[in-house]
Amino acid sequence: MKLTQKHISDRFISFFYNFCRFYFYFFVHKMKPCYYIVFCAIGIILSLNCKGQQVKTPSDVLSVGDAAPELRVEKWIRKGGFIPFEKDKVYLVDLWATWCVPCIAGMPHLTQLQKKYKAKGLEVIGITSEDKYGNTLENVMNFVAKRDTAMNYNIAWLPVSTKDSVEGIWLHPWMIKSGSGNLPTAFLVDRQGKIVFIGDPFTIDGTLDQVMNNHYDIDHLKANYLSGINAEKILSQFNSAIKTGNLKEAIVFGMQILNDFSYVKPNTYLVLGWQVSHMEGEIDPGLLQIAYDAIIRGIKLTQFNSPAFFDVLAGIFAAKKDLPSAVITEKLAVSLSEGEMKKNQSKNLEKYLSMALKNNY
Repeated sequence: MKLTQKHISDRFISFFYNFCRFYFYFFVHKMKPCYYIVFCAIGIILSLNCKGQQVKTPSDVLSVGDAAPELRVEKWIRKGGFIPFEKDKVYLVDLWATWCVPCIAGMPHLTQLQKKYKAKGLEVIGITSEDKYGNTLENVMNFVAKRDTAMNYNIAWLPVSTKDSVEGIWLHPWMIKSGSGNLPTAFLVDRQGKIVFIGDPFTIDGTLDQVMNNHYDIDHLKANYLSGINAEKILSQFNSAIKTGNLKEAIVFGMQILNDFSYVKPNTYLVLGWQVSHMEGEIDPGLLQIAYDAIIRGIKLTQFNSPAFFDVLAGIFAAKKDLPSAVITEKLAVSLSEGEMKKNQSKNLEKYLSMALKNNY
């Protein structure tokens, strides 16, 4: 059989995806899959150049400006009882899981948005489904029952989403078609049933306010969304430059991400910072500054609530040999975190404390 560019691209993506699963199972299988999804997100970003060569039909993709596809609900766990998507209502659909620390951190924010805009027709819907990491229907129901005030919006249980024997809400068709790879991810659907936002729910406030008050330009929102995708493509080039040791090119691509786009996704900033902070040996000061600036922007976009950003920022401070700042920042990451992520960040904290004590800080 003759291999086309599409076959090669598909095989590369499948290889990287399964490599992430292998790494997760053998090295971090005792963690909840927060880091698994980070590796998968990196895989998606690294494969953007290959994916860009594929010919996709309109039904294969989901973007800002498209009509919201059907959302099949298997069971309402809290509130609900309606069929999405009614005209003249706005829907904020948030994909989450019980083990997802950023998801949990954002629940009070979603509750506030539901309360603020309920009278204007907003319905916030948290959707999740079964996976192999503890996100069962029973666990979800118990989780929701314990969070009356912090999770006061519609919660729906969906049919299982599966790909390559892996199950999880991050494999929902909306996520696959939009190219989204990390949780939480929110989709905002306007009163005409059009998607007007895809991204981190912590960054949705401005767009949501415009949509609720009918003061928005869907073409402008789509342009910003495409800007975020194009920034991810530059991130792919940045990652390649880092891998090959071409630091001058990496700095050029990093500066493009910081300066050339009207919108950059928080996860793009996170992956950029993570890549630099995990380089071996002495790290170029210019790269460290780019990583620092990217992480600070991500922290602001996620409203100072994401432990992952503070964890990476601590790594950047450590690389700069500013160990007191690394300790303080990692403490903040630990305070925001939960579960296995908290345990792993606590280990990082112990490491930075030990380094600081050895250096007589």
